[in-house]
Amino acid sequence: MLSHTKKFIFIHIGKTGGNSLNRLLKPYSAHKVVVDKKRKYKNRIQIFTRRKEDIKHANIEFWDQKLVPEIFEMYFKFAFVRNPWDRMVSYYSFLRPKQSGKINPFKKFLYKINPEFYSQLKYISVNGKVKVDFIGRFESYARDVKKLCSKLEIPLKSLPHENKTKHQHYSFYYDNEAKGLVEKKFSREIKEFGYKFEGEQ
Repeated sequence: MLSHTKKFIFIHIGKTGGNSLNRLLKPYSAHKVVVDKKRKYKNRIQIFTRRKEDIKHANIEFWDQKLVPEIFEMYFKFAFVRNPWDRMVSYYSFLRPKQSGKINPFKKFLYKINPEFYSQLKYISVNGKVKVDFIGRFESYARDVKKLCSKLEIPLKSLPHENKTKHQHYSFYYDNEAKGLVEKKFSREIKEFGYKFEGEQ
């Protein structure tokens, strides 16, 4: 999401609480924000350009190329990230809700996923360098959103959780093999953001 009135660029990484934040920031968007209540996934938010291009999940490289350098450098750029082990369970439950309680199909899902497609670092990097000014965390979502709104001078009354998936704690879905798959495929972002599997020191 791009805002000229508040001078920010929000990079919406999937399954990090972005729909809730999009709804909060909607009044300041430079583009049309649509809350589609008729789709399979209720209250799905889309952001359209004048050419009907959905830019809801546009990465930082997109804005780097689209905006003049002075605007890109001046605007406050931010994103939220999430523990990769937890995020994969959320994606799995979102894409295949009927199988969310079965461990073996989840492991098959982990084998098939392309880490480049799901990479959080790719969303916020240009030429391998992180180019956002603030990285909030799903694990401290309310606190970080409050901090963000204070920075942008945006009133915060409440923050509903949109597109929330229903599943057990992420550790339930993992055995050592599955845990290792995520660690291998997302090693760069695990290191970059300092994430660990819950219970590990």
